Amino acid sequence: MVKFFAVVLLLVGAFGAGYYLGQRPVGTLQRTVAELQQSLKDMSRNVLDTTLGIERDLRRRQGLVPRYSARAVAGR
Repeated sequence: MVKFFAVVLLLVGAFGAGYYLGQRPVGTLQRTVAELQQSLKDMSRNVLDTTLGIERDLRRRQGLVPRYSARAVAGR
């Protein structure tokens, strides 16, 4: 019985979404798609910049460890 209601709810949701999207003008839908593409580009740039920044920071820190350990050994 629960599965039946779940299937009916999914069907109603799918038809409702189709009806809603069908009522919107084509220009609005195209603008929405363009905005979505732009936001995905922006998000991917941010992720890439963040990843490269983390990698640069990690390399910088890894470079500092041998430098400081060499100084500590030489200072003894």
